[in-house]
Amino acid sequence: MNTKIIVIILMAFLFTACGKSLGSTLLTLGGKRDPDRVGFLSMTIYEMFPNDRQLRSLALAASSGDIKKIDKLVASGVDVNAVGERGLPAAFWVLFNPNKEGFKRLMEHGANPNILLKTSFAGSEYYTSLIHKAAGLHVDVEYLKMILEIGKGNPNLTLPDSGTRPIQEAVYPGKEEFFSLLYSAGAEVNYNDGYDTLLDNAFSASNYELGFFLLKQGVGFIKNGKWGDTAASDFMLMALQLKTGNLFNPWFWRCVEYYEKQGVVFDIPVDVEKIRPAVLDTRPTAYEIEIERQRKLQGVK
Repeated sequence: MNTKIIVIILMAFLFTACGKSLGSTLLTLGGKRDPDRVGFLSMTIYEMFPNDRQLRSLALAASSGDIKKIDKLVASGVDVNAVGERGLPAAFWVLFNPNKEGFKRLMEHGANPNILLKTSFAGSEYYTSLIHKAAGLHVDVEYLKMILEIGKGNPNLTLPDSGTRPIQEAVYPGKEEFFSLLYSAGAEVNYNDGYDTLLDNAFSASNYELGFFLLKQGVGFIKNGKWGDTAASDFMLMALQLKTGNLFNPWFWRCVEYYEKQGVVFDIPVDVEKIRPAVLDTRPTAYEIEIERQRKLQGVK
């Protein structure tokens, strides 16, 4: 066969690999792939739970919504909080292979979302938890609701290595319902634990609508009763001077205006000042609207 044709066929195999990514294909060449270098989304049940047949059965039963089998396995002594080789329980598998009924049953059987789970990737160990992952993943918000309501998840659970809280996983645009759910459940927003403030996180994610909401909550910029230098206000100044795309975000300018009303003076270049809207709208943030909606659903005034 022509050498050029052989090369083309080989490249096609590498890129398709029966639907797998090139990265995972290369990991399988020459034998088994290293589970420690496989992301959770592409991990197989045998890679997450290689040495525990009953734990595999529990995870598969939950991800398929087989309630009777979940009940039978738990009754036989299978621990819903037992972990596999990557330090993760069956409920974690269900977050990546979603099934609401199966996940709910695990919560009802005592799956604990507040356990600090030590896992690893590519040789580096780190902590995570069910509530952190449910807050950050692109899954239905119902999973986070179940964790908070059935599992009594702690909205202020802090990871010991990074200081990350669940609400920090929900600072990105599009996560308004997740953020509001954690906020309504008692998540602190104005904490000072030596790491970034929640306002820093919101600005870093270019989520100025959330930033404006947090500013109105008094988050992140007043220390010891007086004005202080903060990463958040520095971030705003940098955005103004570097003329980033944020200048066309109306929420960005509402944050600028809020700072100015509090006495902060920004050195705004003349050409940037021309971009500032002459009139800023006064509508509430999506976060205020969502928090109010959740309060009404719960009958809270």
